[in-house]
Amino acid sequence: MLIGGKAIAATHIANAATRVHYGEWQVGAAAGVTAGWLVSADTPIHDAPEVIPQGYMPSLQTFMVQQGLKLTW
Repeated sequence: MLIGGKAIAATHIANAATRVHYGEWQVGAAAGVTAGWLVSADTPIHDAPEVIPQGYMPSLQTFMVQQGLKLTW
C-alpha cells in the first residue's frame, strides 16, 4: 500500500494550487497507479527508504500517462 499525501515542500503560493480537488485527486491517483505498476511490472520492490528503484522512474511515468494521468500542469 502506498499512501498519497500533500507532504510537499513548496511556497504558500504553490501549496495553494494543490488545495483544489484536481490536485488532491492527482496525488491519490499517482499513489494508486504506482502501487499497481509495482505489483504488475517486473520491478524489484524494496522496503523503505525508496519505493521506486533507481532508473525505473521513466518506466513508471510512461505507465502513468498510459493510465490517463498528467505529469505536468
